[in-house]
Amino acid sequence: MKQFTICLALAAVAMAQSPKPDKPVSGLSWLVGGVRTADASKLGPGMQRIETRYQWSDNDSYIRFTTHFVTDKAVLKTYDGNFFWNPSKAARCADAIPSSASSPM
Repeated sequence: MKQFTICLALAAVAMAQSPKPDKPVSGLSWLVGGVRTADASKLGPGMQRIETRYQWSDNDSYIRFTTHFVTDKAVLKTYDGNFFWNPSKAARCADAIPSSASSPM
């Protein structure tokens, strides 16, 4: 019984130290953090830039993003969305939900 307990303890330590396999969505981890900015001044009068932010979900299963259009008068919270892994399609996917705010153009 003592040998079984020792083996079980060693197996638990080995499992805790072994690297966990990356989730397929991990390939997009380079997006997370900071603000991606695009010049939008040529899109129309008053437009300044487009800002997109990426962050991991609370359980690290997908990446959330928000896209805001910045104008001379306001920040328009235009899109919220997610990047995730769809196992049935074996592909990375995205969905975006336009906000109820009016379009900047």
